[in-house]
Amino acid sequence: DPRAIARFRSEGPADAAAVLLRSEAFRAHPNGPTIPTAGVRGTVTANVTVATPLKDKVAPNEISYRIEADFTGFAADNAFGEMKLENATLRVVTSSRDLVITGEGRLGGAQATFDYRRARPDAKPVIRLAATLDDAGRSRIGLRTQGMIAGPTPVRVVTEGEDSGRYVVDVDLAPSTVTELLPGWTKPRGQPGRARFTAVELDNGWRIDDLSVESRGVLVRGSMVIDGNGELRSAQFPAFHLRDGDRVAMRIERQGEGHKVSLRGDTMDARAILRSLTEPPRAPGQDRAPARDVEAEIRIGVVAGPNGETVRQLDLRATRRGGELRALAASGRIGRDAPFAAELRGQGAAQRIVASAGDAGAFLRFLDIYPSMQGGRLSLIMAPILQDGSIREGTIEVTDFSIRGDRAIADMVSDAANPEADGRPRGPSARQAASTNGGAFSRLKADFSRRANRVSVTNGLLWGAAIGATVEGEFDLAADRIDLAGTYVPAYAVNNAFARIPVLGVILGGAPDEGVFGITYRITGRASQPQLMVNPLSVVTPGLLRKIFEFRTRGAAGQPTLREDSATTGSTR
Repeated sequence: DPRAIARFRSEGPADAAAVLLRSEAFRAHPNGPTIPTAGVRGTVTANVTVATPLKDKVAPNEISYRIEADFTGFAADNAFGEMKLENATLRVVTSSRDLVITGEGRLGGAQATFDYRRARPDAKPVIRLAATLDDAGRSRIGLRTQGMIAGPTPVRVVTEGEDSGRYVVDVDLAPSTVTELLPGWTKPRGQPGRARFTAVELDNGWRIDDLSVESRGVLVRGSMVIDGNGELRSAQFPAFHLRDGDRVAMRIERQGEGHKVSLRGDTMDARAILRSLTEPPRAPGQDRAPARDVEAEIRIGVVAGPNGETVRQLDLRATRRGGELRALAASGRIGRDAPFAAELRGQGAAQRIVASAGDAGAFLRFLDIYPSMQGGRLSLIMAPILQDGSIREGTIEVTDFSIRGDRAIADMVSDAANPEADGRPRGPSARQAASTNGGAFSRLKADFSRRANRVSVTNGLLWGAAIGATVEGEFDLAADRIDLAGTYVPAYAVNNAFARIPVLGVILGGAPDEGVFGITYRITGRASQPQLMVNPLSVVTPGLLRKIFEFRTRGAAGQPTLREDSATTGSTR
């Protein structure tokens, strides 16, 4: 049949064009786009071609058309669901058979590109969105990643059909910094990382299917259910691997105001988790997710920690409510198949964590606290760790152990056991031998507390046949600095006996844990490379007067000082 073809150009406001596009004449099929109805603004320029058969009766499906329209400064309040589109540039090409909409603008407050394609009248449209979300953008769309993701995150979303309620999402985590998005997982900006999942809209929330999170050494796969408030309702992760070699599964369920977490597996590398638990607390004012109530149940065959140590047959149960530890029971094997256990005892302000280990050295190396201790039996009593990371008070005691590889202790052992004829300390070779061979000790005891980044030590005592030492001072965890001072006593077993004689012991030996002959010392510097400084004048000073020559760890102005009225005298090594 012959056809009449009409071509014309149209310009005008975008809201008028929206009314035109919503009319039945331009909707070739019910699967056409949902045209925004609220707050439509902008301008449009369109080239329209209409072809009509030349006959008496013309059915609507016999009329063909093609519209090429360009929208500028376009805005709409409900462009994609409830999200507002602003300052957009759109290109719309539609005909009686297909429809393509492409463009870019600010969608939900984030700069985005979009692509809407319907290949034929009976096909569902394929909608693609791509945006880069910053912290504010994630918050606006209900993603609660406060303190866990910092920086931009490019996101791609694909869905078929405008009302399918099913969205395939791909998130590029490489440009962002990730902190504890998964327990123990920290990723610097620039390191590859990606999350993929399918989000299915529910009546009150979302179901996340086919979740896959991958990064360097990280592989997590599973599913989640999120309620209408963005809170996690449940999750199952058949694969929850935070390091290469992990074989662990996790299950999470809503329980009251918090969650119950169950972790099961054969092997797990816990170095990242231990680092996150023992690192200095965040400074006040830093973004951090609010504390959640958690009940954890963990059973792992082999747990790898720092310094090559492992815990075997780990069985741990813990409950945290309102940011405070309410229950703890843990057991396992460590070192040379020695047992260890920890539990929370008492109520209220009297609560204490009580821990013991049959291999103290392995236990401290596993926690990455002190690598130089060998063997020993450990007992620990401490107040629970508060939400800000502080510990009000604690006491640690270790018996029957040796120390190898600690330069400061090696210096003391070398000087006490092998003095030169003139009384001067022996050279580096002797200290190296002492560091390698180690020193045997019968007891270590100290009180400690933690405030912010600083761990304070008081009433410290190191007791062995070769030497003994008292200690007080502090560790600065953030700066990796150490500042300790006290008195070390050569031939401690004999020397200290005089200090325990009533009256005479006070005059000759000073404190009960010192001796007739003692040397005041101070250890400073980096915790990994400490420097020992001694005051040789204190060697020949009776204990009662030796206090004059003791080092102070902090002076009135916050600087290290000596308790001397005259010029300080000391030697360093």
